[in-house]
Amino acid sequence: MHNAKIAEWLLSSVMAPALARTVVGDLLEGRATRNAGWFWVNVFQTMVGCGWRDLKEHPGVILRLAVRGALVQSTIAMTVALFFKFTGSIFSGLGLVPGHSSWFILSLVLVFLAPLFAGRWIGRRSSGKELAVCVVMTVVSPFVLAAINAIVICCVWPAINSHNTAPLWLYWWEIWFFIPYLLGALHARQRRVPI
Repeated sequence: MHNAKIAEWLLSSVMAPALARTVVGDLLEGRATRNAGWFWVNVFQTMVGCGWRDLKEHPGVILRLAVRGALVQSTIAMTVALFFKFTGSIFSGLGLVPGHSSWFILSLVLVFLAPLFAGRWIGRRSSGKELAVCVVMTVVSPFVLAAINAIVICCVWPAINSHNTAPLWLYWWEIWFFIPYLLGALHARQRRVPI
């Protein structure tokens, strides 16, 4: 059944794949007398419960991975943004204007590929705790980006950028990054490296 494979894939973000298969089997048996909504509600309840358990049992490890993942994402985003700023300055100095395709590529990298890569990075190191790390990283990432932005703009390049940093609430649009974080983490599950 296709739904069983999807449920196993999702549950394996919070438990071992063999245990996820067993839980899905139990839920499929219970579904025989109930509807499909019951099945999916229980899959998500199980994910949330196991993710919460991971967070309570290993808060230091999960927080450390989340901060490191947010640093990976911010480094990628800042590097790409500075590259585009530098090349944009060169193009405008030559009388050329970067095309719409370069802004599309920049947006794609900053909004989707950097969080996806950060999710893959934490997925290789989270050892079955992907969901908890992705949730914490979603909360931690705006603070990390705001801190990096404050350091870079206020301390490193005050002559280049005369404007102040954006208020922290402007970074909360990043909450949707949870989706590429989790997708990247689940995709990288087979290639884990030690913490």
